[in-house]
Amino acid sequence: MGFVLLTGEVGTGKTTLLRTLLSRLDGATAAAFVFNSTLSFDGLLEYILEDFGIAKAGDSPAQRLVALNNFLIERHRAGQRTILILDEAQNLTLETLEQIRLLSNFETPTAKLLQILLVGQPELRTKL
Repeated sequence: MGFVLLTGEVGTGKTTLLRTLLSRLDGATAAAFVFNSTLSFDGLLEYILEDFGIAKAGDSPAQRLVALNNFLIERHRAGQRTILILDEAQNLTLETLEQIRLLSNFETPTAKLLQILLVGQPELRTKL
């Protein structure tokens, strides 16, 4: 699948829906839920690794991306799913959105290793 986009006006229950989704995920699904969409991509990557429980993965973004890729491959081999949820995604810069898009390149010949759910206000659709 890769990407899912969910948009709605302020107060329509997007974040409540996300919290309900998170509470209903089975043990075979790991989720990182990012609600601070004002971070740089490096800050976002560090937050994602922390949320997935990946130990300090190095000082450079490249080392962190390798650690994330290894984590995703291990989960895939074990038959487990991994999802990244970004709330208030309309606040992300275009540069950060592009870096997030590149995370969808973590894949095998038959499957995406990371499902990405972008959630935000209607202007997110325009931004994309």
